[in-house]
Amino acid sequence: MKVLVADDRGLLAPTCLVFLSWWGHQVEVAGDGFEALRKARAWRPDLVLAPFQLERMGGLSLLAALRAGGPREARVVLVVGEGDDPAVPERALALGAAGVLEAPVGAAELGRVLERYPPAQPGAHDAPAR
Repeated sequence: MKVLVADDRGLLAPTCLVFLSWWGHQVEVAGDGFEALRKARAWRPDLVLAPFQLERMGGLSLLAALRAGGPREARVVLVVGEGDDPAVPERALALGAAGVLEAPVGAAELGRVLERYPPAQPGAHDAPAR
């Protein structure tokens, strides 16, 4: 599975890199929302993990931009933390998020996400990137 991790604070990417790579998945990291959008469109990941609070383009804006790309875009799981607006999970799901995780994200949470959102069917990413 191809997983893109957006992380501007170094809180999500280290755990994701260690476990996802160890489990045999391809992982790319983006340092802000704009880089995540650019990488998602070029690399066509199966899954994007992004925090709600993300530099230069927040998690909800990234989600909306990816959803605007059409149904062949990656599934997005938004990560919310303590202090985030309690309405964020509902807003994220309404915008088309595949799910919402609460930080901190560890191996158990990552494993559940991978089980719940397996790789897309073959050919799902065959359309040219926009």
